[in-house]
Amino acid sequence: MGRKLRFAHLHQHTQFSLLDGAAKLSDLLKWVKETTPEDPALAMTDHGNLFGAVEFYKKATEMGIKPILGYEAYVAAESRFDRKRGKGLDGGYFHLTLLAKDFTGYQNLVRLASRAYLEGFYEKPRIDREILREHSEGLIALSGCLGAEIPQFILQDRLDLAEARLNEYLAIFGDRFFIEIQNHGLPEQKKVNEVLKEFARKYGLGMVATNDGHYVKREDARAHEVLLAIQSKTTLDDPNRWRFPCDEFYVKTPEEMRAMLPEEEWGDEPFDNTVEIARMCNVDLPIGDKMVYRIPRFPLPEGRTEAQYLRELTFLGLLRRYPDRITGAFYREVFRFLGKIPPHGDERALAAALAQVEEKAWEDLKKRLPPLEGVREWTAEAILHRALYELSVIERMGFPGYFLIVQDYINWAKAHGVSVGPGRGSAAGSLVAYAVGITNIDPLRFGLLFERFLNPERVSMPDIDTDFSDRERDRVIQYVRERYGEDKVAQIGTLGSLASKAALKDVARVYGIPHKKAEELAKLIPVQFGRPRPLQEAIQVVPELRAEMEKDPKVREVLEVAMRLEGLNRHASVHAAGVVIAAEPLTDLVPLMRDQEGRPVTQYDMGAVEALGLLKMDFLGLRTLTFLDEAKRIVKASQGVELDYDALPLDDPKTFALLSRGETKGVFQLESGGMTATLRGLKPRRFEDLIAILSLYRPGPMEHIPTYIRRHHGLEPVSYSEFPHAEKYLKPILDETYGIPVYQEQIMQIASAVAGYSLGEADLLRRAMGKKKVAEMQKHRERFVQGAKERGVPEEEANRLFDMLEAFANYGFNKSHAAAYSLLSYQTAYVKAHYPVEFMAALLSVERHDSDKVAEYIRDARAMGIEVLPPDVNRSGFDFLVQGRQILFGLSAVKNVGEAAAEAILRERERGGPYRSLGDFLKRLDEKVLNKRTLESLIKAGALDGLGERARLLASLEGLLRWAAETREKARSGMMGLFGEVEEPPLAEAAPLDEITRLRYEKEALGIYVSGHPILRYPGLRETATCTLEELPDLARDLPPRSRVLLAGMVEEVVRKPTKSGGMMARFVLSDETGALEAVAFGRAYDQVSPRLKEDTPVLVLAEVEREEGGVRVLAQAVWTYEELEQVPRALEVEVEASLLDDRGVAHLKSLLDEHAGTLPLYVRVQGAFGEALLALREVRVGEEAVGALEAEGFRAYLLPDREVLLQGGQAGEAQEAVPF
Repeated sequence: MGRKLRFAHLHQHTQFSLLDGAAKLSDLLKWVKETTPEDPALAMTDHGNLFGAVEFYKKATEMGIKPILGYEAYVAAESRFDRKRGKGLDGGYFHLTLLAKDFTGYQNLVRLASRAYLEGFYEKPRIDREILREHSEGLIALSGCLGAEIPQFILQDRLDLAEARLNEYLAIFGDRFFIEIQNHGLPEQKKVNEVLKEFARKYGLGMVATNDGHYVKREDARAHEVLLAIQSKTTLDDPNRWRFPCDEFYVKTPEEMRAMLPEEEWGDEPFDNTVEIARMCNVDLPIGDKMVYRIPRFPLPEGRTEAQYLRELTFLGLLRRYPDRITGAFYREVFRFLGKIPPHGDERALAAALAQVEEKAWEDLKKRLPPLEGVREWTAEAILHRALYELSVIERMGFPGYFLIVQDYINWAKAHGVSVGPGRGSAAGSLVAYAVGITNIDPLRFGLLFERFLNPERVSMPDIDTDFSDRERDRVIQYVRERYGEDKVAQIGTLGSLASKAALKDVARVYGIPHKKAEELAKLIPVQFGRPRPLQEAIQVVPELRAEMEKDPKVREVLEVAMRLEGLNRHASVHAAGVVIAAEPLTDLVPLMRDQEGRPVTQYDMGAVEALGLLKMDFLGLRTLTFLDEAKRIVKASQGVELDYDALPLDDPKTFALLSRGETKGVFQLESGGMTATLRGLKPRRFEDLIAILSLYRPGPMEHIPTYIRRHHGLEPVSYSEFPHAEKYLKPILDETYGIPVYQEQIMQIASAVAGYSLGEADLLRRAMGKKKVAEMQKHRERFVQGAKERGVPEEEANRLFDMLEAFANYGFNKSHAAAYSLLSYQTAYVKAHYPVEFMAALLSVERHDSDKVAEYIRDARAMGIEVLPPDVNRSGFDFLVQGRQILFGLSAVKNVGEAAAEAILRERERGGPYRSLGDFLKRLDEKVLNKRTLESLIKAGALDGLGERARLLASLEGLLRWAAETREKARSGMMGLFGEVEEPPLAEAAPLDEITRLRYEKEALGIYVSGHPILRYPGLRETATCTLEELPDLARDLPPRSRVLLAGMVEEVVRKPTKSGGMMARFVLSDETGALEAVAFGRAYDQVSPRLKEDTPVLVLAEVEREEGGVRVLAQAVWTYEELEQVPRALEVEVEASLLDDRGVAHLKSLLDEHAGTLPLYVRVQGAFGEALLALREVRVGEEAVGALEAEGFRAYLLPDREVLLQGGQAGEAQEAVPF
């Protein structure tokens, strides 16, 4: 009686039971540790998946809790292949609790969970008894909750079926099958438990107490109830929503469990058995210290080892990469150095023979080759020494197979027309990677370090991520699947979680809070680095959020529940880049599921896959590579020139001139306003300047950009006076960047040169500096200072140098990555400099689905003097097409015209010639390809302008569609010859579209105004503005700070969001016929401006203009719609040619104005050969009738809203400088 109750929870759902389990792992494990401090154990049994198994195993082990891996399977009523509703929950499945007893059991759990998704998915991932028999070894089964088969049969009073199913499970699991007893106080459980107890006695089966936990503590029940409503898309007011019957599904203490299953009725057995099962379950996952790298075997040519074949490919690649130094003759010389006879044959035979040379011979030769430390010139001997050094490190670490696998799929991609990036991350520092074709930037020319990539002092799996054209990336993944086996390759899964804003909005919906109110609350949550801040933090820092909680108890409850749910997993999806390649079938170790296209995806995320030692690769889709492909195709089509990006000179004057002018729109990594201004100031002269500026242009190191620019132009000397004794070591390393440490590699080189570190040790120093480990840093400081003293640098100076390196380590950039990505920036800039029209056409083609980008790039094209024309079914191509200095819109860029429709139009045009009429167009193209919505979009876009006026085409569409369908039907049935073709009806009469409607339709269909701009259709609006949007940056250069101007344009891309201070701000784009710019409104101005910001509305904006790097900042102070301007007091403006303003002309104008005196202010716009000026004649007032009189005398005169009134925003006496012109 008095002994301590022993108990372990064996049926527990976690956050990985998506939108059902509300138990966060950290909270759950902490609570289990509290409730069972002695020998704590816990089973994870999530619904139908193993998503969290590795994370749970690691966290539980770290906290001293024994992890039991399991899952609550969905079992099909009959076969997992059935795709119909039948018996079971929701008409198709039952529950079953499975636990892994040992590693074999874990593997079978993985196979079951995988086959449930891959073979049995129908509403849920289901297994059946057939595969349970196949994969039962090492598994313990519990009979399950009320949703399991045996309890369901008992509830239906089908005890014969219940017993039959029990015998079936006993035949599968034998003495590893236990009867699961639960009691949440439900009458159904009382009925079921009586029969289950009888079955246990009859068959001598152990009973096990479980609680089917779905949340951690009783007080979490409400949050869990809300979570279920989120899943079922219902509200708390819905009486029919899915919910649990009580609040008992939490992690109970052993005493609470005993209270539900009293000793006098159940004894100790159900509790003792939980501990016994926990003792039986011993799964050792191969992670942490037990992890081994699982690199698949590369299919080798006969007679080679992985190490030999990598050497062979390296020696062969060096011949291709350095033909001026590494030659067949040099390799023959190497054989003589080795004391061997060179083989007969070509260079391939030489490379193959060199790869067979034993390691000892190479070690002896390396002693006679030039040392690698401080190489000044990369001779053939030095290149060979570097290659041999890298190969020896790769072999010692056991990674030749890794390199062979990566080079294989990269070279396959290149050979099959898939563009591959020049390199990514630190891999570009490897000569071997460059030689075998993995990377495409010369590490020797740019001083890139191998040890930054693969450190001989620290064995860790290499990490080579690769960029592919985003259109072709999937082809490479499919090749890898075919190469290594469909069962050994999968994309890596990822789990999306409920972030603060999403949690708040979801919970608010469940509580019935109106959508608008929920959006307002969510907008109050600050966003930092693109991520919303946690709710707890937001409540602390946003007073409005606290005020809403105090004002409304419902809002308080919503926020409190949302905080409990925040961070729970919401859905499973596919990682953007990760692919795993295994040596054995993946389901020996990793559970799989499918993505929406049916491709295999791991249930484990990236961290779990890597923890198991599996080979993880990142296959990234990079749009810039697709752009370069498109540019190459367009240049070939329009100019007949075959662009070879690998052969571009890296010192092209035209390219650097373009960058120096800041013409960087569309240039990879260089198109932001700040970067454009930096390049204008820098005026780069060499490729190394691009590498440096891309490395410096980040928060932190940006402060060094002005110094870099001054030194670049010789306006400031490069000085090492702070480190006089170390200067001789620092100068060769830092001269390239004008004495400023920019790259992580420079830390490593300085540590090596000044303090005698090997480059591998220097990489460890760099990592330690980045992590700020105090004890480790102290050891390094002592070592650094001692090494520096031995090289003639005094202790005090060495300490200062160490401090400088430590400070720099926080922002130093990886030069290997910067160099590789700078190459892509340079290549895109080269195309723009030499082929501007083709550049813009390629840019528009790859961004055709992003109407904002298309609009921006069309404006840029026009600024470059390139005309962009609307689409035309008889002239356009699939993508944007170059015709001389013009670009024709591509058909695929028209909204609602899919790729299939665009291709069909082009195919039919190719077959049957140009389309002659709307009827001809409709008759020749099947209605399945071109529906009415698609046709309306084509007409609105202007693509059928050659076949008729747009209004008439739209009016005729319905009738001609019927005529075309009848004509096709007659042709199909053979009746055409019998009765002849029914003549095409003429186009219906309709008034032409007015200009504003025509342009509105264009924007609707193309996302942009192409043939004009609606701002020109609102009389007086443009004229009231101080200047056009294109002119503003030049005007702003001569204005005092915070000057006010008037700007006219159409409103686009409105975004409203909360500010850090808790207020609101609006950001919007203003566009006119000359360009577009972004404006913001916040503070007091927001309340007046925001209601007037509606897409495609013509407005006049009163703005404060601030000059900033790369252009101007426009702060909207007030906005007037076109209708509101009608209410503003008028002024008269008259245009006068400067040449007419001689004494006679002035007298004549004065006489006219005197005759028509009145109350309107007068402005005179004087136009001359060098521009124009607007004069405010404040002492003169005229009447409205002066307009007619002035026009009768040949002057251009018009009435406009009075700028003086507008510039004061309705508040006279403002301090800001007002600029009417």
